[in-house]
Amino acid sequence: MFVDFNKMPLKSRIWVFHSNKSFAENKIGEINELIHSFCNEWTSHQNNVLSSFMLVENLFLVISANQNATNVSGCSIDKLFHFISILESKYDCDLTKRTSLMFYNGDERCCCKKNEIKNLYKQKIIKNESKVVNIMVQTIEEFNKKWHISFKESWAYKLV
Repeated sequence: MFVDFNKMPLKSRIWVFHSNKSFAENKIGEINELIHSFCNEWTSHQNNVLSSFMLVENLFLVISANQNATNVSGCSIDKLFHFISILESKYDCDLTKRTSLMFYNGDERCCCKKNEIKNLYKQKIIKNESKVVNIMVQTIEEFNKKWHISFKESWAYKLV
C-alpha cells in the first residue's frame, strides 16, 4: 500500500536504484504512476507492504518499505526486482548495475564508471572532499543524513 514518502518511518528500509541515464521529463508522470501502482499492489506473504518511492534528480529511484508493519524478504524483494526489470525494459535504462559513481565537481553533477574512478582521482577531478551520492544508504534516516557524503567516506574510495 502506497504511503507518502514523508510519512514513512525513519527506520523504513530503502533500495536505491541509479539509472544509467536521466528519465525523460515527458515520461516522469507515467513512471510515477507505474511505481505508485506497484507500491499499492506490493505484498509480502499476502500482507500489504506499506511502501513509497521518490525519484531524485531524475536519475535515482528510491523505494522504501515499512519493515515494522510488514517484513519484506525473499519473495517480496524478488517482486521488487522483477518490477525494476520491467522499468528497465520499458524505459531502456539500467537500474540494477552498480558500476558508476555520481559525484559533484563544484556545482556540476558528474558520473563516471567504476573503472574510471582511479584515473579521475589521480587527475584531481575527484578529490577526497568531493561530494558523492551515497547509493549504499539502507534507511530513510540514513538517506536524510548521508545521501551526500565525501568521496573519502564512500565505497569508491577503496578503489584508489
